[in-house]
Amino acid sequence: PPMTAATLRFSDHNGVSGLSSDSTRVWLVPSGSDVVAAVVDAAKVVARRHRATPAQVSLAWLLQQGDHVIPLVGTKRPDHLDENARASDLQLSDDDLLVLAGADPTEVFEA
Repeated sequence: PPMTAATLRFSDHNGVSGLSSDSTRVWLVPSGSDVVAAVVDAAKVVARRHRATPAQVSLAWLLQQGDHVIPLVGTKRPDHLDENARASDLQLSDDDLLVLAGADPTEVFEA
């Protein structure tokens, strides 16, 4: 199947030797896998809260990782270029970040 890059954070309890508690690695996982589906679902939930697209949420998350992270985005469509650029205006809250990290949105976001 096609492969998708998934960024995973490891902590000491993952039992992965040689990685510090703040290590981040990019792994290739099959498209359609549970890992990818969970990340996409979380991005959709956060996107709805901000009236944004999941792509904008993903880019905003990358931009909030620090000045050392520079997203490289490609597109063929001018409207997507504009959409991607607007991601820099999106400020994700601590709750948004919790959901993107895998927390249950129904437990994080109050009705």
